[in-house]
Amino acid sequence: MALHGALVAGFGQWRNSPEVFHEEPSEFAHRFAVFYARRTAQNTGELLAGYLNHEDPRPRISREHGFWNRTRGALLSVVQTKDADGSVRPALAPIAGAFGSGMVGVACYERNNDAAHGFRRSGIVYSTYFANAVFREFKPDLTTFAYRLLRQKRPY
Repeated sequence: MALHGALVAGFGQWRNSPEVFHEEPSEFAHRFAVFYARRTAQNTGELLAGYLNHEDPRPRISREHGFWNRTRGALLSVVQTKDADGSVRPALAPIAGAFGSGMVGVACYERNNDAAHGFRRSGIVYSTYFANAVFREFKPDLTTFAYRLLRQKRPY
């Protein structure tokens, strides 16, 4: 997690995004701290909304077959959850996590700290839930493919 935070802070420092007045090494530390604050707010929002909505926090892969059906199942796993009796309802934990992260990010900077930027950051975080769900769905296939490529005999 510390390496991830350092990479995110370094990339933000390099791009000067979000824009800050001072390009000093102390800004890197600030960006690093903001990363941890946003992740804490994201995890707290997920935990509280998931607990209050009785959502199962475990990641799930679909039991579908075929690329499009599996992709659809992965994307739907972000927006809906199943009850204990099997009925489907909206998944509020990812929404609360994304909203918490976006709004805490807005509160941590002097510039670009209005509601529009908060919703934009929330949307970016929410989109990562979709990307992670698709990656989680196809990770076994990608691992098998990579293993086969590495084990392939190469004529030299």
